[in-house]
Amino acid sequence: MNVIERYIRYIIGGVFLAAGVIKFLDPEKTSDIIVFFEILPHEQAIAFVYLTALVEVTLAILLVIKVKPKWTGAAITGLCFVFVCISLLGWLNNWNLACGCFGRFSYGKFDGMMTLRNSVLLVMSAGVFYQSSKREALRKSQN
Repeated sequence: MNVIERYIRYIIGGVFLAAGVIKFLDPEKTSDIIVFFEILPHEQAIAFVYLTALVEVTLAILLVIKVKPKWTGAAITGLCFVFVCISLLGWLNNWNLACGCFGRFSYGKFDGMMTLRNSVLLVMSAGVFYQSSKREALRKSQN
């Protein structure tokens, strides 16, 4: 693994770890967004936020320590794709609220910058997934 890929893994892992830990410590901000859009009632929204936080923290750790790198890369890339879609939907529909992704530390609104940040994470995670897949295919061909 080259140095750039390692740093990208650390950056993505750090973002996912921070988002997950903040959701664990303060699930209300994110659950308020879920309730606002009438996706789930409050109690279920809180449970969903805790589950999301658990997934984010787990994937962050797996990504950084390179456990099941192809699977982890695919899962993170899939989540980043969902994040891009949600931010794009919010931007196009002019949702004037913070996403709640980082709990009370969320700022701004659904706009072009949020979509750009999520798109950069998507490209970075897709690169990690591609490199992991390439390495696994090379390993299999050598056996």
